[in-house]
Amino acid sequence: MKQTKGTSQYLGLLIGAAVIVTGGYFFYKPSAQVNKTPAPAVVEKASEKVVSQAFSDTQKQEIQDLFLKFIKDKPDVVIGAINEAMQLQQEKAKTEMVKTVNDNKDKLLAAGISLGDPKSTVNLVAFVDPLCHFCHEFEKVTLAILQKRQDINIRLLPVPLLAPNSLVISKFMIAAANQGTDKFKAFLNKLLEGTDNKIEQAGLVKLAKDAGLDMQKLEKDVASEETDKLIKINAALADQIKIPGVPSVFGFNEKEGIVVQPMDLENFNKFLDDFKAGKTSAEAPAVAEVKKDEPAADTKPAADTKPAADKKAEPVKK
Repeated sequence: MKQTKGTSQYLGLLIGAAVIVTGGYFFYKPSAQVNKTPAPAVVEKASEKVVSQAFSDTQKQEIQDLFLKFIKDKPDVVIGAINEAMQLQQEKAKTEMVKTVNDNKDKLLAAGISLGDPKSTVNLVAFVDPLCHFCHEFEKVTLAILQKRQDINIRLLPVPLLAPNSLVISKFMIAAANQGTDKFKAFLNKLLEGTDNKIEQAGLVKLAKDAGLDMQKLEKDVASEETDKLIKINAALADQIKIPGVPSVFGFNEKEGIVVQPMDLENFNKFLDDFKAGKTSAEAPAVAEVKKDEPAADTKPAADTKPAADKKAEPVKK
């Protein structure tokens, strides 16, 4: 919503006055010679003194009433200002995230499960949770893309974020990938057909058998320290980048690394063509905020899955 400069300034003055009245400690600054942060009680006492000297009780009440009246009379202006501030924060966070992604390009391109040509100059890296619905949709598009083109690489980085059994499914995914790309794709297809948040190890074993995996090797790899280590690496990268949710997808060409928005098959193909041609992030249609899965709003690993590799998987029952 567009605001006039005068209205924004007026709102700013009102908010500033209200903040001074209701929480003047924001304006209290200790002497530069003081090395330690003052205790909260000291700050509060000092701020009360500043406020009491600046305004009388009557003036404080008048400012509060004026501020509340403005909110009531002009809610659209207040909401617009809040939305604008939130948008600025999101843009700043995204800029910082893109920088971190580019700083960690080599680590990202060495992590996860490779589904395409590892020598490709176009690479996508996707943080996914095995129980994330939006991740499933992205993975379906990914598999369809890779059936038609061999000029890209897509890496999946499983991270157990949404539920306790996300961890064991992540381990099965990594273990399945150890048996080759084709076997992993077969297993992933089975997961996408029959995975819900209640699936347990017995169900995963059945899916693995249906996908034609070597069950003896799978059992060994699911329980291995190397699998635990790989999940820890994925989780550490997700934490360092501060991914906002899953799926979080990043693209690299020879020029740059960008944030990629999951999209449908047709638009995804167009984006890959453009990105391969070296278009900048400003030109690429896929640069947008990363979707956050529902209903989970917390993207941090649950208490019983962090660190993920510290939790041992049960032996695979044949």
